[in-house]
Amino acid sequence: MNIRETLSRIIARAAAEVAGGACIPDVMIDTPRVKAYGDYASNIALSLAKTLRRPPMEIANDIVSAIGSQPVITKIEVKPPGFINIFVRDASAAAGLAAILKQGALFGRSGKLTGKRAIVEFVSANPTGPLHIGHARNAAVGDCIARALERAGCSVWREYYYNDGGVQMTRLGESLKARYLLIFLKDIEFPEDGYHGDYIGEIAAQLHAEVKDSWKDKSITEFSDYAKDWIVKLIDADMIAMGINFDAKFNEGDLYTDGRVDAVISELRGRGKVYDSEGALWLRTTSDGDEKDRVLIKSDATKTYLAPDIAYHADKYSRGYDLVINLLGADHHNYVIRLRAAMRALDFDPEKLNCIIYQLVTVKRGGEVVKFGKRAGDYITLHEMISELGQDAVRFFFNMRRSDSHMVFDWDLAKEHSVKNPVYSIQYAHARCCSIERKAAELGIMFAGAGACDYSLLTAHEEQELIRSLAEFPRIVELAGTTFEPHHYTTYLRTIAEQFNAYFTAGNVTEEMRVILPGNPALSQARLALILATRVVLRNALDALGISAPEKM
Repeated sequence: MNIRETLSRIIARAAAEVAGGACIPDVMIDTPRVKAYGDYASNIALSLAKTLRRPPMEIANDIVSAIGSQPVITKIEVKPPGFINIFVRDASAAAGLAAILKQGALFGRSGKLTGKRAIVEFVSANPTGPLHIGHARNAAVGDCIARALERAGCSVWREYYYNDGGVQMTRLGESLKARYLLIFLKDIEFPEDGYHGDYIGEIAAQLHAEVKDSWKDKSITEFSDYAKDWIVKLIDADMIAMGINFDAKFNEGDLYTDGRVDAVISELRGRGKVYDSEGALWLRTTSDGDEKDRVLIKSDATKTYLAPDIAYHADKYSRGYDLVINLLGADHHNYVIRLRAAMRALDFDPEKLNCIIYQLVTVKRGGEVVKFGKRAGDYITLHEMISELGQDAVRFFFNMRRSDSHMVFDWDLAKEHSVKNPVYSIQYAHARCCSIERKAAELGIMFAGAGACDYSLLTAHEEQELIRSLAEFPRIVELAGTTFEPHHYTTYLRTIAEQFNAYFTAGNVTEEMRVILPGNPALSQARLALILATRVVLRNALDALGISAPEKM
């Protein structure tokens, strides 16, 4: 049990005594931003004020009295409007290092979502072109959400949903056929609304190398199928390069061929959730807060994209998942309302559907904002990003901000191999930990084990600051997993790296602050324990993001 959990239990017992049998909320232990306010703080008195009908300050003072003397606490005080501020003993905080070292790769894993099953659908780009930077953010965030859920104890299924039909695929086939014919015919016009990217020329060149001029009379469908297969292989390669493995792909076309789209529309009609108007079939969504009801079948009898999406999500629910998570682009806010309305209409719990809306990405390269458009083929591909920046930088940078916030992707910073680059700095901190361990071994100083250290010797400010931050990792794991926000990992990692580097620098400046002190074996062992614990946490947090933890740099 770490220091935060210990304090939570101490305060919970005291609060229960003060409440006299009344139900008390979960005790939250926070870290004050101002050091003078203590090492930890709780607002439990404020939470109990309404229930007990007493002033928060009065409740807080009673809780402090009920806590009494505790071995881990040096001082406890009450501050308006009712916060309980706690100062802990250095040795109590440092003792948590033993738990980190004993648990190793398992340290930080949470059981908060144990027994829960989640399906995370992400990327889901249609096979009309290579994945670009927008898809890159979707991929990086989506996979890290899945990883965060797994570390919180959840069983996760990763799924890719794509559509290889419709007008977009026809346009793709027309574009490829035109580009193919232009190789040996000069009087061919390229469709104005076609796909103009260089990749269309690459596909055409490969096709021509295989079949020469024999495809000039082939149908648009045959060209679109060829292009689709080529692009799907490209997408698969990009996912492998990103370290992403999907458990399954789901084709929208299957929902039509096996009748599930028609079946779900019939069910909605039977439940009275749809109606006919102006020759079209409408889904009632205004009752769920939508600005207007939405068309499922247009007056020309064609179905809108909402119809198969409803069938797809009904399929997800039927598989028994506790959490249904989608990664959607910035223009899908109202679409979430429609999906939830449809799930409610089918008697599914709409609260199980969690749609993560990620905002647009602006790329800054060479000091200038890069402008691009997909149809014109003027954009940065995921393949280009991974090739030039590396998987680690792509994953880290896309998770540096909340997914619902616009971000500026600093290409030059992501490419830089220096401590200015945050992911490089963090990996360098891990490599430094490994180098200290190697240096100790070279000097004949072997770590005696977590149980053989006198942690009370770790009294330096830099040591205590780092120790308390390392103990926060289980909370970060739980927070990222329950909020679906992996940016908590990157923020935390930057803090750990900064604190470790400050500690390392102090050792370079002052000899007494060095980790390895041959003349003081007890302190060397305690400090080596801190270094090894830091390495464990850095490695575990990087792994949670799918990022490597190099031992040498």
